[in-house]
Amino acid sequence: MNASPEAFFFALFRLNAGEDNSLRIIRTGGILPDDRESLFWLNIKAIPRLPEESPAGLLQIMVKTRLKLFYRPAALLTPAGQSAWRQLQFSRAGGQTPGIYRVDVWVNDMLKGRQDVTFIALKDQTLSPLFTPAEWQTLGLKTGSIAALRDWPAQKPVEDFATLMSGVVVHFDFSHQKLLITLPQELLDTLARGAVSPELWDEGAPALLLNYNLSGASTWQNTGGSDQNQFLALFSGKLWAACSTAPAMPQSWD
Repeated sequence: MNASPEAFFFALFRLNAGEDNSLRIIRTGGILPDDRESLFWLNIKAIPRLPEESPAGLLQIMVKTRLKLFYRPAALLTPAGQSAWRQLQFSRAGGQTPGIYRVDVWVNDMLKGRQDVTFIALKDQTLSPLFTPAEWQTLGLKTGSIAALRDWPAQKPVEDFATLMSGVVVHFDFSHQKLLITLPQELLDTLARGAVSPELWDEGAPALLLNYNLSGASTWQNTGGSDQNQFLALFSGKLWAACSTAPAMPQSWD
């Protein structure tokens, strides 16, 4: 707290076992910014008492507690000041650090989901995502229409995608943790909205299916007599391999 506009009372005191005390901090002067918080460090040392008769091999530990002390000016107590944190953005001089970021992935202005994406640093200090051809395909890219990717291993990341995939534009909005991808129409896989790519289908579990439908009717005539009918239909089928069914013809009894 050297050279800080603060003063302490009871800066040095004795504290016996089972006792407690308080530190009183008073601002004594100085000019602090009124549009931001000021940060100070508060260091508190607990010095143990040395016994009158020190045994051989005595080990004493002094504990130092370091606390952050924030001074918040009155201007930040307004509604605008209380919501100022929403305007914070992430930035780093000289570019961002490559690594794994959890980002929202947008493709042609449509949110695909939130996932962990590995980024590498380019020569211009910008970050570029690493996707395999299989991952590009799940994002809606027709990899089969790109000559450079036809023989590319499905699980090998494509680093220089800007050269291999002409027209594909990627922008990493680091401050909002968004990955914005633009795919040209000629390379866009035209799946129906909400459809799931066959590569993501679950193989499922083999099963035998049986369903039934039972209905009935009763008829009474004014001249007397009645008529009753019951209808039973059984539907059977099987589930084998990836989402395939082979329903059998229904059997009916009247």
